[in-house]
Amino acid sequence: MPYEPKDNELELNELRSIFSYDPDTGALYRIARPRRVTTAPGKWVQQYFPCDRVEAGFTHSGHGYRMVKYRQKAYFVHRVGWALYNNAWPQGFIDHLNGDKTDNRACNLRDVAHGKNMRNKKMYMSNTSGVTGVYWHAPKGNRRGYWAAVVTWGGIRRQLGAYQSFEEAVAARRAAEKTLGFTQRHGK
Repeated sequence: MPYEPKDNELELNELRSIFSYDPDTGALYRIARPRRVTTAPGKWVQQYFPCDRVEAGFTHSGHGYRMVKYRQKAYFVHRVGWALYNNAWPQGFIDHLNGDKTDNRACNLRDVAHGKNMRNKKMYMSNTSGVTGVYWHAPKGNRRGYWAAVVTWGGIRRQLGAYQSFEEAVAARRAAEKTLGFTQRHGK
């Protein structure tokens, strides 16, 4: 997950004057600003266009999160939505409970520490065993290999053991996940 910058420099009152957030859909909208419209030659009047309600932001192609720009700075839509809904900027990372990076509904977002956020991440695309934290290890010069189970906790990778069968390694990994408080969707 990309680093999430602290957004404290943008005051909440200013944020509310720029964006509105729909907690049921997770959509972020720019508040309609007046436009100068000509009514007669040389005469201008400002009008609001409420029908211009278009969802703000874009999906970043590098990491898949929705973002919005304001004053030359990019903000994550999930952080802005969380701030508008909870009347304060989040203290940590915003975790998408269901794992969908574009689902910014209020019921799907929670403010958590980095470690807790990592216990809800999906499986890496490079995984070859089909189970997070389980891999086949065959040392060079050794004809026999084994299934290894590992877990990362507190930033430290910990070995859970070497096993002859895949099922034993998976069982060791699942037991560690349960003990350490990983979510049900972790590694899915």
